[in-house]
Amino acid sequence: MKGFFSLVVMVCVLFNRHYRVLSFPPQNIPGEYKSKSHLTINIYGIYLSTYNFLLRHNLVNSTGRTPSEALNEFFGKDRDSQTHFIQNIFAITNYQNEIQRELADKAYYHVNGEQIFLAHNHVRSLRKSLIDLSKSASTADIEILRERIGHCLYTIQQFYSNTNWVELKGDAILKEFGIKEVLPEVVNAFSEDTCYNCPTDLESIQNGMCINNTITTKLTSGYRAGQDVSKPLKSEGQTGKCSHGSQDDTTRLKTATGGIYKGRSAAAHAPHFHLHEQAFEAAKQASVYFLSDGDDGLFNMLGNHLSTEIFQIKSNTGNKEIKDYSIAFIVDVTGSMADNIDGVKRGTTSFVNAIKTSENVPEKYILVTFSDPVDLETSRVTADADEMIDWLSKLSVSGGADCPEYSLSGLLTGATLSNKNSPVYIYTDAPPKDPEKEAEVINILLEKNITAKFRLRNECGRRRRAIGLIF
Repeated sequence: MKGFFSLVVMVCVLFNRHYRVLSFPPQNIPGEYKSKSHLTINIYGIYLSTYNFLLRHNLVNSTGRTPSEALNEFFGKDRDSQTHFIQNIFAITNYQNEIQRELADKAYYHVNGEQIFLAHNHVRSLRKSLIDLSKSASTADIEILRERIGHCLYTIQQFYSNTNWVELKGDAILKEFGIKEVLPEVVNAFSEDTCYNCPTDLESIQNGMCINNTITTKLTSGYRAGQDVSKPLKSEGQTGKCSHGSQDDTTRLKTATGGIYKGRSAAAHAPHFHLHEQAFEAAKQASVYFLSDGDDGLFNMLGNHLSTEIFQIKSNTGNKEIKDYSIAFIVDVTGSMADNIDGVKRGTTSFVNAIKTSENVPEKYILVTFSDPVDLETSRVTADADEMIDWLSKLSVSGGADCPEYSLSGLLTGATLSNKNSPVYIYTDAPPKDPEKEAEVINILLEKNITAKFRLRNECGRRRRAIGLIF
């Protein structure tokens, strides 16, 4: 990413504005080139997430290429699309800057004042609103979604700048933050001291006098002057609550003196400046996880079409595109399919191999297997063609003592998981054992304009070998 990043860094400096020291700086600071900003984190985080997204859908070739080289290949000579992609990162960062400008007094936005659980649930709530809105989003909603993503990423990144997570765990990330219902960490009680006094003068900070000022193995975050959660005051003693500790934070002069802020690399501005690089690395990786994790990532939750619109992952150079449709395979895995299953595996894997290199890459692949009894049914969804091929190659058969099978239940599941205007392929050699579901299946097929394609004849009881499966 070196060439791409150098270009953006030059632009970052031009956009730097005055701000209160609440977090990572909004943009790069002239003369303080080791300090990483929210914009820097977003460039790395969104860039790497986009690379993961394109790789998952076989839209770039990673062999012998860095992420930067692969994305340059994706955009090719289409400089307009690449410019829109970069401008979008700036737009998301500007939504983060709104919080610093307009909500500086709200501690939980910045994960200050030990408001860690509140910050966690704030991100969870925003994330849920994103996912809910995405289900009916129109073009007019794209900017709202982009704004909420910026707000989510801001608080996630602040977690690593303003809490003691990095002091405890280094540059590892807390994957559950902002995503899962339960945060598997204990936060200090209001009555518990979390820091020792440490000097507040620049020379002492530069000499490392505040490096080991935390005294807790639980999560805590610094209190900051001017916010809606006040630091508990102590008239005596050497320990108390940690402060944020930047030079414009007057709580750093009250027990426990000093602070734990690490959003900048300069000792004059951040008492834990020595941990800035680790905080940056953790914030970057947490942003990548939040956006592009295969299970919990926002790209996965929003869907491919909407993700490409929000993040401007587009190119007019003739590259493959992700189409807004799905491909579903519903496979009978009862014992009567023993002579057919190898043919099914060959046909389906060959089909997926062909489609993943075509100009019509689907948004997702769906695999449903049904058996007898009905509760043995399984369903899996992936955007990764190679993962689907792996699932298909491992299909096996067993059970099913009688001829009819629960094919309509399987078809209903596949249709429910499918996008509109998409094909569903059903592989069974038996008539349905659940004819009472026929009306429900017909309704969903018509409602979503799904084409159901049966690939074997009803011949259970008369074993046959599948000669060729037509797609």
